[in-house]
Amino acid sequence: FNMEKTKYILSLDVGTTGVRASIYDHDAQKVVQVYKRLEADVDGGRERLETDANMVYDESIFVMREAIRKASLTPNQIASIGITVQRNAFTSWDKSSGKALHPFISWADLRSTEICDSSNNSLATRGLRKLCYLLYLITGAPKFLTFRNFSWKTSVLGPKLCWVWANLPQLREVHAKGNLLVGTMESWIAWKLTSGRCHAMDYSNASSTAIYDSYELQWSSLMKALLYPAQLPPFAILPKVTDTMADYGVIEKDILGAEIPICAMAADQQAALCGECCFEPGEAKVTLGTGCFVTINTGKAMASYGGLYPLIAWKPTDKPPIYAMEGLEHTAGIAVDWMQTLGLVDHVEQTALAASSVSSAGGVYFVPAFYGLGPPYWDSHARGCFIGMTASTNRNHLIRAALESLAFRIAEIIQLMRSDLKSIPYLKKIRVDGGVSRNDFVCQAIADLANIEVERFEDHDATSLGAAFFAGVQCGYWKNLEEIKALRKVERVFEPQISQEERSTKLAEFR
Repeated sequence: FNMEKTKYILSLDVGTTGVRASIYDHDAQKVVQVYKRLEADVDGGRERLETDANMVYDESIFVMREAIRKASLTPNQIASIGITVQRNAFTSWDKSSGKALHPFISWADLRSTEICDSSNNSLATRGLRKLCYLLYLITGAPKFLTFRNFSWKTSVLGPKLCWVWANLPQLREVHAKGNLLVGTMESWIAWKLTSGRCHAMDYSNASSTAIYDSYELQWSSLMKALLYPAQLPPFAILPKVTDTMADYGVIEKDILGAEIPICAMAADQQAALCGECCFEPGEAKVTLGTGCFVTINTGKAMASYGGLYPLIAWKPTDKPPIYAMEGLEHTAGIAVDWMQTLGLVDHVEQTALAASSVSSAGGVYFVPAFYGLGPPYWDSHARGCFIGMTASTNRNHLIRAALESLAFRIAEIIQLMRSDLKSIPYLKKIRVDGGVSRNDFVCQAIADLANIEVERFEDHDATSLGAAFFAGVQCGYWKNLEEIKALRKVERVFEPQISQEERSTKLAEFR
């Protein structure tokens, strides 16, 4: 029996705007991919961003079935399934009926802004921060520095969960009957696929919620206290936190035609880190999808003076977790799509050519703050704008300024990582993935402004591939993560092409 020739790995990737199923062979080559767009419910002020929970599940089933059909495989040829999802989008449901109590609330939903502001500025939080800093000075433990510099963001689960607990009374009613469950996308999908036998969340997703203690590996009472005066529901309704590579149960036979094991679940950015083969401390990637995520493998848990939050990259079965540090900017692909919506380009593929048609942005800068600004600014109230326009400004200047803004923000995050994480190898190379990584202009701008070598693999869908790697290692399809390094093929490398003087001038003008 040769698993390499007869079996395949299926990866389910549920993102902000769509869901895709990909099937990979033993050489990590994509046999087929099926994508289905998810329609989001957005209000006029863009405060609310929701996706119907049942639609997410139904479309997940659809793309998996279609992928198996288009690959001309039988369900029994799928060795295992890995699930990766956008982080912090969550729903709540009644376990007795299986009915979702509200739509998925996206990471980009802003209705928890008031809770974040109130909690960040409360006397209790200020006091706890001072206490944590004192404890850090006494003990040197990185977790206390993390808590000292931490502030709540609307993108994480904690404040959003407080918001629904305060504003949706049906949650308390169902909880009073002992039937309330809460989960992020992978928890909901796995619960449905296994007929309620699996209510779990892996360590990478849990660490992204900001209410999980990535150092002590448990839901955090301290983070719960930092949310004061907002109130979190009891931790008991949250999923069981499980190894990234683990036995999550089997999918019911009538769903896909066979009892296929779910062998991995992972957060999207941590899955992308694996898909880019960033297995050693100091190796990093930037995912240019809907948002922009710069993630670096730190190996062990570390603390950040700049407010970067330590994440668990993944946790192998019965082994200590691998840690990462991340800086995020919510705007990347959204900005490119927005230019098409405005009519600046007919197709997003035209943006690189338009930006390259002018020698500079003509003094125009764009602030990519559709959903606030990430590190080092941490300003959830910031909003996007063009600065420096004159009568001679044309559409190509605007397009170039918008694309350059993504590279400026990535360069700032990389600079913060370099200054914060001095105990790991200096960041000299970064790998890119995601839809916007196909844009040569953006990749070259990152190399120039961050003074870094940018490496782009042939397959830019690192998130799906990472989930497949996790599932394949767990079920024995691949021996270990090291084996898969040789399977990744570099398509192009972008080297810095501007002087340090020009780089410093550009960064100073952007700030």
